[in-house]
Order: sequence, then structure tokens, then C-alpha cells
Amino acid sequence: MHFAFATFCNSQDNSDKRKIFLTRADLVTKLNQVIIQLEGTILPVDFDRNGHVLEITLETGDFIQYTISGDHKGKELLDHTYAHIMASAVITGKDIFGNSVIRIIDYKLVDSRRKNRRNDGS
Repeated sequence: MHFAFATFCNSQDNSDKRKIFLTRADLVTKLNQVIIQLEGTILPVDFDRNGHVLEITLETGDFIQYTISGDHKGKELLDHTYAHIMASAVITGKDIFGNSVIRIIDYKLVDSRRKNRRNDGS
């Protein structure tokens, strides 16, 4: 049986946080309420014609890939491809390949080495 350590929030503003252990079945039934802690590398998935990164994933140490949604924090991470991060996230669904889609709530750069810089001068 697989277990995960998560922070459970009863309220929308995250004021009522409790750390709990969840089984995989619990995670499936409470996806919209669980903040997960992930550590891994930001990898590019899709590029535009000019080579700019359009979509990224977070690949964990056990090679599980989480597609990162394109909200504010997700857009920030486009500039950190190949960086190693620790992140708090919420699972929001599945992509067309069956990978979990996550919305990053907060992240910390652990190793910011980047192998692929954007071509627009940044």
C-alpha cells in the first residue's frame, strides 16, 4: 500500500491546515483539498517555432511527471527549465497523456542551473 504525506486544508484560504497521512485511495477522493509537496526537475515539454518553452512538467526523483498549469506560478517556472525545485501544489486534473496536472502554490529553487535559456534575451 502506498502512503503520501500531505497538508489538508478545510478552508479556501488555507487557514485550517492539518498534516495527515493519506493512502492513494484517499488522494483520489480528496484531490481538490490536498496540497502535496513535490521535489524534482522542471523539464520542457512543448516549444513554439522560435524555441521558447510553452509547457513544462515537474519530474520527480522516481520519474513521475506532473504537468504544470499555466497560471502565474507556472509561467514563472517557464524561465527555470532544468532547475531543481521543491514545490507545494494542488492536483487539478489529468492531461491527455494521463499525467496529473498541478497548480503550483509555492516553490523554492534548490538548484537553479539552467541548460536551456529563452531566446528573447532573458
